[in-house]
Amino acid sequence: MLFDELDWLIEASQHAHVPEERATEFRSADGGSTEREYLNLLYALVCATKARTILETGTFNGWGTLALARAALRTDGHVYTLDTNPFGNGSIFSAEEARLVSFIRTDSRPFLRSTALHFDFAFLDSDLPARVEELTVLTERGLLRPAALICIHDTSRHRPKYRDDGSSHFLKEFPSRFSGKLMVLDLPLSRGLYVCQVPWRSE
Repeated sequence: MLFDELDWLIEASQHAHVPEERATEFRSADGGSTEREYLNLLYALVCATKARTILETGTFNGWGTLALARAALRTDGHVYTLDTNPFGNGSIFSAEEARLVSFIRTDSRPFLRSTALHFDFAFLDSDLPARVEELTVLTERGLLRPAALICIHDTSRHRPKYRDDGSSHFLKEFPSRFSGKLMVLDLPLSRGLYVCQVPWRSE
């Protein structure tokens, strides 16, 4: 496993889940951080695609950022992570990892409407209602390079059964806006993850 430095908690002890999500088989650092299994997947996907310009929305405690930064060490990449709250967990990064991360305290949506950056990989983990808008701006402004991957956390189709945190809105809006525009792999276990890909060429 990539992340062995924590005494990981059972995911089901941190969040409400339904049995179909098999959350007892997942681990997380705390009540808000991405599950270890998905962190390892993020790391592998960045390494496999050799992504260099990497976006994260929703820094929180930085474990997703750390997974992306460790992958960036292998791809000669750089991570731009956005959050409206100040980041105060820098001790989890080595000096070499921290050098590859720009911690930007801002709302993701105005940033994406104005940035000139173009991304090879994006991990959307901000507030759920904001993620459809983030992806809309990324696609409409052409900020995602051909074949870029976009991973979206908290997409389990089971979430509205026990928690209305914007997931019902997201699960309705995502297919209505992006059906046929993105290739989507739906991983519904635990809190869930979509792995999306921009087509190689525009139609």
